[in-house]
Formats: sequence, C-alpha cells, structure tokens
Amino acid sequence: MPVAKRGLVAPQNTFLENVIRRCNNADTSFILANAQVVDYPIVYCNDGFSKLVGYSRAEIMQKPCS
Repeated sequence: MPVAKRGLVAPQNTFLENVIRRCNNADTSFILANAQVVDYPIVYCNDGFSKLVGYSRAEIMQKPCS
C-alpha cells in the first residue's frame, strides 16, 4: 500500500463533509446517496428530510433510493 505524504491528499469524505456543513440548516431537506453502489443506498439525511418524511435517521440510512 503506497504511503501518501502528509498534507498532499485530502480525506476521501471531504466533499461530503463540505456539502453537509453548508446545506445542513433548518430550511433545507436533503439526502446523500452513494451512486457507485447498486440501488443507491442513502449515506446521509438531515433533520429536515427526516421531519419531512416522518421517519427517523436510523430508519432512513442505508435504504435504497431506487
């Protein structure tokens, strides 16, 4: 396994963390799904989406979007 030099490679989830941080407020409802896996499993949902659909995060996570 190659060793990366410190500071040159961003963590793999940086994009997702940025999306969550910027969009996670009371005025939005959204989910993030993994499009690289069959059935597009949900990898994140915010509180607004949870309230909108009436399910808890635990009930929504890893469910297919398709």
